[in-house]
Amino acid sequence: MITTKKEFKNTLTGKLKNSYTANGGLFLLCICVKKITPPTKDIQEKALVRVVEAFKNYDSLLRWYRTLWLELFKSTYIFETERRSEGQSTIFFPKCYEQMEKIAPRLTGNDPKFIIGLNVPINPLDKDADMIKYAQANQATLNYFWKLGNSSAKLRSLAKGGLLYGVMFAKVGFHQKLIETKEVNESTSETGELTQKTIKKEEVLQEYPIFTVPDIFDVYFDPRIEFVDDMSSIIEVETKIRKSDIYGMKDTYFNLDEIKKLNLGVKNDDYKKTNKFSLQGVPSMDNKADDEYLSKKTYYGYFSETDDIEDEELYKITTINDSIVIGYEEIKFIPFEKFVPVEIPNQGVGKGIIEPIKKLQEAYNLTRNQRFENVSLVLNRMWLMKAGASIDPRKLVSRAGNIIMTKDMAALAPVPTPDVTNSAFSEAQSINTEIQTTLGTIDTTQDSSDNGFTN
Repeated sequence: MITTKKEFKNTLTGKLKNSYTANGGLFLLCICVKKITPPTKDIQEKALVRVVEAFKNYDSLLRWYRTLWLELFKSTYIFETERRSEGQSTIFFPKCYEQMEKIAPRLTGNDPKFIIGLNVPINPLDKDADMIKYAQANQATLNYFWKLGNSSAKLRSLAKGGLLYGVMFAKVGFHQKLIETKEVNESTSETGELTQKTIKKEEVLQEYPIFTVPDIFDVYFDPRIEFVDDMSSIIEVETKIRKSDIYGMKDTYFNLDEIKKLNLGVKNDDYKKTNKFSLQGVPSMDNKADDEYLSKKTYYGYFSETDDIEDEELYKITTINDSIVIGYEEIKFIPFEKFVPVEIPNQGVGKGIIEPIKKLQEAYNLTRNQRFENVSLVLNRMWLMKAGASIDPRKLVSRAGNIIMTKDMAALAPVPTPDVTNSAFSEAQSINTEIQTTLGTIDTTQDSSDNGFTN
């Protein structure tokens, strides 16, 4: 299990380290912007088939996990009990949520995020270089990028997602801030007249590495593969993309005119992700609203344009509604890194902190609620009344000063209800201790008696 801040930070930044190079103490971020050149129709058809088939395969492999993930989410963030019968106590004790909020801050609370040591005391290219300032400049640059990309909030999402589901992904990329500039070109016509033409240009004002944390329900992969670098592909799904957002990216995508010909009434929602929001009271969109959205799949992985496995290269392929390809470019690596809190050898999905205590939380809630019900029965007794006795049942209420009129004392008797609150309290303590010892979250601020294990 990943227990230190350093281990967690190194897990996240593995791909970031491949995205920039150091020179003179400053990081130079290199992005090659290419003009979009659509592949041939034949290649587009092959690419579309590859994405569709890979998605179906991953959807089948992840079906059991996705059902489990929904249950783990419900156990942690839906504070309701399933006890609904009349007279039952319906109090919910969120033990999973409590443990999540205890452990997650341990992984994300260190500041600064990056501390760089002097692995090379002397620069072989410049022996007079001040390596201390070099390291300080690199550290300051990385921490500046971290704050600029609002990475602390994203890190918390990554940590909580991994602790909840047993696996969570971060996608590495670059962010550009552009500025529009105007350039005036002067020229002389054949008649000798001086003319001026203003040309608008976009220049990169700033660019820096960032990472995003997609919903685990939006990421499809092979759970049997342990490392991302060994995976053949990863697919990210976005099911609520506005048409206007796609149409406005003509410099990024192609075949945008083909979108207008699609049957936009076809829904591509994942019902498990929809259920995740419906559990929180968020209704699904109606059909009219759905027609304004598209489903986008982005494939990051190997593909061969010739169908020859020896010609496979890494590509980023973007499709809309499983019908058309709008993006196609070669990439150097799959831009994902995953966080697995408790690793299971030789497989890609591990265990979080919620699955081991999910049933313990259910047992704890059952025991505590039964104790409340027992107290209620002791204070509000049930009665045995002889058939035909002249007793008003509405008077059989346990309250101060109540009088029950009867001609025959043998016609009425209370149902004996044993008081089990003491044993139930001990059982609840035992379950709470099991939760804490399972996750290593025993509250050491309490006294050394058994009470120290029940908070």
